[in-house]
Amino acid sequence: MTQTDVLVIDECSMLSKRLFESLDEVCKLKDQKHSFGDIQLVTLLNCHQFPTSYMEKKGAPVILLRNLSDKLVNGLRGHVYDIYEIGPVVEFPTLSIKVPLEKLRFSVFSPSRNTDVALRLQYPVKLSFAMSIHKSQGLTLESLEIDCRQIFKPGQLGVALGRARETKGLRVISFNAKQSVIPQPATVTNFLQKSSAGFEEDRSCCNNKQKRYMIKLFHLPKFIAQN
Repeated sequence: MTQTDVLVIDECSMLSKRLFESLDEVCKLKDQKHSFGDIQLVTLLNCHQFPTSYMEKKGAPVILLRNLSDKLVNGLRGHVYDIYEIGPVVEFPTLSIKVPLEKLRFSVFSPSRNTDVALRLQYPVKLSFAMSIHKSQGLTLESLEIDCRQIFKPGQLGVALGRARETKGLRVISFNAKQSVIPQPATVTNFLQKSSAGFEEDRSCCNNKQKRYMIKLFHLPKFIAQN
């Protein structure tokens, strides 16, 4: 172990709880000063099964899973700046801030049972070496590599390209014109080819509808009180 740089664990979910929880101490046989003895730990399993506390290491790229404030929003990317006993400190370069994180309550709600069927406490981040195109919507990224192999819907490539701030920070791989550029369905193209309706100068009709809507809203509290 003292000569190990990379430790690969196959089927990590098959480890006993005792051995799993002692991985940090075992790796520290190489170096007591660093988490996991400064050994790169590779686990072959779905990362969602891996406890968050073991996924964190200084410099690890992570993504927020919750809205913590108006600026600290779900999907914001950062990296682990430091780790303390109470939890990690994550730096978000786009905001130029470092934020200490604490565990939050996550739950799985069942509509059929009308109750939570699973609860757990975890830090509101997970590893983010990559993200889906859907998850990246709304983001502006300085450096971006787009892997086109999993594109399956019209417009996905355009959305992905739109995340790049400028072309010098953009790289596209596995591009195939037939598979990566999927045409829009006929219903969309036909709609776009239709001529636009003329601009109406007289908006009195819309104003009257808005007034009637506001009157209904004003009467709503009285209706609730009566019922």
